[in-house]
Amino acid sequence: SVTFYADGGVLPYTWSLVTAPPPAPGIIFTAGTAIISGTPTTRGAYNIRIQVCDNNDPAGTNDNCAIKSFVLTINPP
Repeated sequence: SVTFYADGGVLPYTWSLVTAPPPAPGIIFTAGTAIISGTPTTRGAYNIRIQVCDNNDPAGTNDNCAIKSFVLTINPP
């Protein structure tokens, strides 16, 4: 499993998977904890985009957001 972290902004953060789920066959992204986990079932390279937003504007939509792209590479055992 992998846990994502953010730094700066106003807590709490809201995490989301921008790419269509699942990130790869057999892998899940848990938005509440920002964790990718599971047992991969198909080898390959999978593009994943994760978004994190802070709580800059609790009453509105002016939160600060960032999107980061990753490549998840699954090799045969």
